[in-house]
Amino acid sequence: MDIEYIFNFITLVEEKNFIKAADKLFMSQSSLSRQINKLENELGIHLINHKKRTVELTKAGKICLAEFKEIAEVYNRMNTKISEIKSGYHGSLKICYYETLEFKRIANALCCLNNKYPQLKSYLYNEKFSQHISSLMNDETDIIVTLACETDKLENVEYETLLENKLKIVVPNNHKLAQKKSVSFSDLKNEKFIAYNQKLSPGFHDCFVNMCINHGFYPNVVKYAKTMEDAIVYAGMGIGICLGTTTSKAKSLKLTHFLDVEAEDDTNKFNWVMAWKKNNPNPFIKLYIQELLN
Repeated sequence: MDIEYIFNFITLVEEKNFIKAADKLFMSQSSLSRQINKLENELGIHLINHKKRTVELTKAGKICLAEFKEIAEVYNRMNTKISEIKSGYHGSLKICYYETLEFKRIANALCCLNNKYPQLKSYLYNEKFSQHISSLMNDETDIIVTLACETDKLENVEYETLLENKLKIVVPNNHKLAQKKSVSFSDLKNEKFIAYNQKLSPGFHDCFVNMCINHGFYPNVVKYAKTMEDAIVYAGMGIGICLGTTTSKAKSLKLTHFLDVEAEDDTNKFNWVMAWKKNNPNPFIKLYIQELLN
């Protein structure tokens, strides 16, 4: 059975007239009539009442019309999928980002990409740093948006800087260092620190400890926090000092003061980056990154 005959029969029924249907199909009326006759002969039934001047479906024709429409829908859907496969642009894109990062830019880029490729199935996940790494390495997500220090030890991973994020030292307003604009890590050796949970933010925690060791001391940690925002609140309460960054949502907290960090080689490790596995064949990764950086 020729699929073209099925589509043309549906058009004939919609137009209710051989002349109008033939014009719409850019073919002669006689050619359309021959196709309908061939279709009827193949099925062994009459689809239309040939004694009528207008197109009137027989009982069998009505049944076949419903089935033909389903065939046409399946055929069109199949062609769409085949076209997507040929173009290489089909499938899904999974993005995992940190919960306190402003994700407007991330979401807008994803919306733009979906508008260009409606067949794309996209997913956004809001997770802790430690879950970023495991989901990426276990192929549960395509792209992670995280701090550069969280990806230091990963192999076969590509990166793209999304946002510059400078390291800061956060102290209570009544702290002796609060009057300064900047400090060196060597100025902090006698301070009490609020650190980040190593299980939740392994890269950030390790980077912090290494920076202290490089300046001749091991940090005196008096409290652990689940997030940077929690740590900054604790600093405002006078429990100790902590690390912060320029993109911290708690930067406006009135009880704390943010100090610049003097001449540290590791400060770029706190930039926000996008990371993805080099061997991931998903074509939407590069397309999304292009969209995000435009």
